[in-house]
Amino acid sequence: MKFRAAIAAVAAAVAMTPAVASAQDVFAEVGGWSVFKNPDNCRAIGSFDGDTHLAVGFYPADDKVIMVVIDPDFTMTSNQELKYNMYFAQGDNLNDDWGEITAYGLEMDGGKHAFRVSLDGNDFLNDFGDNELLGFFIGSDLLISLRLEQSAEIESKLRQCAATI
Repeated sequence: MKFRAAIAAVAAAVAMTPAVASAQDVFAEVGGWSVFKNPDNCRAIGSFDGDTHLAVGFYPADDKVIMVVIDPDFTMTSNQELKYNMYFAQGDNLNDDWGEITAYGLEMDGGKHAFRVSLDGNDFLNDFGDNELLGFFIGSDLLISLRLEQSAEIESKLRQCAATI
């Protein structure tokens, strides 16, 4: 039940409207991830230890990804502009080509906090599928690092789903 509540919270944060969030259809399940099909996007939502959640929404018509990261330790406020350095890693190979990104804070129901970022869709999905870690730094301090288990399968399902929109 905890995962279903997290899906609803993440979906609402990404969609920003309850009507869109409730219109989702389950397209696929990959490990602990659910891939949802919406009229204009496909969204993968996964949970991590410590009540952390990641949502990756792919909007193929705009070649855009909107990603939301929820963590109980976050303290940002709604619409707060945030600057993070984003990286991917595979083994000893670090991909920090994304450099500094701009994210925006979200305050969610139940007092949870998150950040939302909009990125180039195909570039993000390529890196997401090719790597095992996604991380965010503030300067030299690690904000959060997420292990991307089965990321190639999740990327594939997002692209398959997007092809049906």
